[in-house]
Amino acid sequence: MQRFYYPGLDNEKDTLRIKDRDLFHQMTRVLRYTVWQEVVFFDGIHLCDSVYRITEIQKDQVVCEKQETRLGATDSCSVTLYQALPNKLEKLEYIVQKGVEVGIQKFIFFRSDRSQKLQLSDTKKSRLTKIMIEAVEQSGACVLPEIHFFDTFSFEQHVSSHHIYLHTEDLASKKLRDIAGKEEQYSIWIGPEGGWSEKELQNFREKNMTPVYLGSHILRTETAGLVTAFFLLQH
Repeated sequence: MQRFYYPGLDNEKDTLRIKDRDLFHQMTRVLRYTVWQEVVFFDGIHLCDSVYRITEIQKDQVVCEKQETRLGATDSCSVTLYQALPNKLEKLEYIVQKGVEVGIQKFIFFRSDRSQKLQLSDTKKSRLTKIMIEAVEQSGACVLPEIHFFDTFSFEQHVSSHHIYLHTEDLASKKLRDIAGKEEQYSIWIGPEGGWSEKELQNFREKNMTPVYLGSHILRTETAGLVTAFFLLQH
């Protein structure tokens, strides 16, 4: 069944009247739903899906009756991704889309010392939010992840000894299997295409952050965080 994000969904009401023009169009014109078909809605806040059956399709609304509420899936831990801004918007979109599918619950994008210039207008940010919502609908997740953007960024306010960072050149770093399954929350720091600056690495060391080594294969900035998050969420 198709899943739809429906903000403000009232799980206490048995009848749902879909009047939103875009959603109405998608249900009746794009997907061509008919009476008695079932559809799933979620509000992006509560960890559950609500299953409805279409009872009427009117000129300007779709009327649905609630059938049941299903608890959503839960992960073994939560993951926050601190991602230095990449050099292309397409990479940013990829990180958000695939990160949501993997199960990342919070995205924090910031300019690091070696981040290239990437302008994020309100229109681009709105597009990223739309991509995020579509990924939640597709993946079966119930809660919308948080997305934050920082043009000016204070490492001192965000860095913690409980955080980990990817640094592929440090062979003495820990392996993911050494830290997986030991925490309820993980914060992963991923550098830009040019890597972390020495100043940033020194900041991490002074905060006693854990360096992680993924092996001899160097991953792109848009895939390193996804691989790390997926591994941690499966243990």
